[in-house]
Amino acid sequence: MLGGFTTMVANAGGPVMSMYLLSAGFRKLGFLGTSAFFFLIVNVTKVPFSVGLGLIDGHSLLLDASLAAFVVPGALIGKWAVNRINQRLFEQLVIAATIIGGLQLLLR
Repeated sequence: MLGGFTTMVANAGGPVMSMYLLSAGFRKLGFLGTSAFFFLIVNVTKVPFSVGLGLIDGHSLLLDASLAAFVVPGALIGKWAVNRINQRLFEQLVIAATIIGGLQLLLR
C-alpha cells in the first residue's frame, strides 16, 4: 500500500518497493518482474489523472516517443547484466540505488 501511495502522490514508489521486495526475499528475476508489473499497473492507472491535470499532452508524448528508441536496447542490456551478477551483488546494488534515490527525494 505504501508503494502505491508514494508513487501516486510523489512518483517516489521505487525505494519503498525495492526495500519491500528485498525484505520479502524475492530473487533477482522475481524482484524485477514484480517491480515491473507493479509499476505498469500503477502507471496505467495514473494516466487518466495525469491527462486531466495536464501532465500528459502532445509535447510530452513527443518526448516519450523520442525516448522509446532506448527501451529495447536498455532491456537487452539489463537482461545481459542481470544474468551475469550474483544475488548478493544484485541486492547490494539495489540497496545502494535505493539509498541514493531516497536521498535525492529528501534533498529536493
